[in-house]
Amino acid sequence: MAAVLVSVAGCEKHGTEWPEEEPEKPVKEGVYVLMEGNANASQNGEMYFIAPNSTAFPTFATDGDIYEKSNPGHKAGSYLEDMYIYDGRMYLVSQKGTDNGGDGQIVILNAETLKIEDVIETVNLGALDNHPQHIAVVNDKIYIQYAVSDMETHSGIRVFDLKTKKMASSDIEGTYGEFSKSGAAKARMLVSRGYVYASCGESLVIIDPATDRVVKRITFEGRQVKDVVKGRDANLYLAVSGTFEVSGSGWTATYTYTSKSKIVKMDHSGNILSEKEIDVYFPVMTYTPNVSMCASLTEDALYFSGGYDDDYYATDSFCRYDYTTGTLTKTSISETTENVNGLMGYMAVDPWTNRLIVPIQGNVLASYDASTCELAEYDKANKTPVPFCAGVYSTKQFEATWLAR
Repeated sequence: MAAVLVSVAGCEKHGTEWPEEEPEKPVKEGVYVLMEGNANASQNGEMYFIAPNSTAFPTFATDGDIYEKSNPGHKAGSYLEDMYIYDGRMYLVSQKGTDNGGDGQIVILNAETLKIEDVIETVNLGALDNHPQHIAVVNDKIYIQYAVSDMETHSGIRVFDLKTKKMASSDIEGTYGEFSKSGAAKARMLVSRGYVYASCGESLVIIDPATDRVVKRITFEGRQVKDVVKGRDANLYLAVSGTFEVSGSGWTATYTYTSKSKIVKMDHSGNILSEKEIDVYFPVMTYTPNVSMCASLTEDALYFSGGYDDDYYATDSFCRYDYTTGTLTKTSISETTENVNGLMGYMAVDPWTNRLIVPIQGNVLASYDASTCELAEYDKANKTPVPFCAGVYSTKQFEATWLAR
């Protein structure tokens, strides 16, 4: 269904006095690192903090898990997957919730003090052990992207009402389906100008929070939309796979790419402004992770994992794409780290230092100069106590002024 998205940006007053906007509620500014932990090893998720303009990573062994430090005696849920900051509150989602003494699947913190304000122990996603993976928050609603527990063959997006503390009984129409074909992708959702943008198999969907309906769907037949971000120029950028052929099924299937991947530039109404083919093959198998795309808030650049020249589950390379010049730079981490099993979790550019923070498979981080992609810091001895980074987050990406651009 087509949509007409109306923006009030740039409107004149015409004699009308606009009410003053309320100031944003205070937030503990900086960069956060979410570590999943491992339920099978009785490990809960943990959260670490990098202060603005910090010249170094946190010393994990001594700085400690900021979640537990801010809430003594409490632990985040295991498989800590995602976070979102909205209206002075920080929302955390984990798959296992109360397992191993964790607080719950959804935990809401004061975004300035990081003290627990509310806990939803279990969210009803149709089956007790379905996997919540990513969240976005608009007004009094949490949008939860999840996959079914049975090999994640299907996925969708469901809405949790913060006022009633109830989950919708069904998914948003048009977001549930076969994983990597029509169902919601295992990827961050983007909130911008009051709408929710989500990757759904071969499409990008635009959701209106006023109705919780898909108001527009942009489809790339035979390809997959892997991620969506907003660039410094306030346009939206999509990572779209190449076309491919499949032989066999399940874990033993083989995939042959018939074209390369694309970066697609789009406006907020869903109009495609440009498409640029890039020398990268994004993975298309149902069991692969997302491409961890992020955008710089200070340069015309996107970053994403790359180097999937074959059907590998992991890659040891990340890419910098300048969307003004169309220049792609690929950087391998294999020469700078001991653990070359691949990248894992979302990258982020620290807007205070212009460092690209790159999570590496396991429990190690590296940072690169975001402009040159030269290694800035890697300390193989400074590892988090628990493995598997879910993502890195800058508080700047959640600011109301940025979301309204």
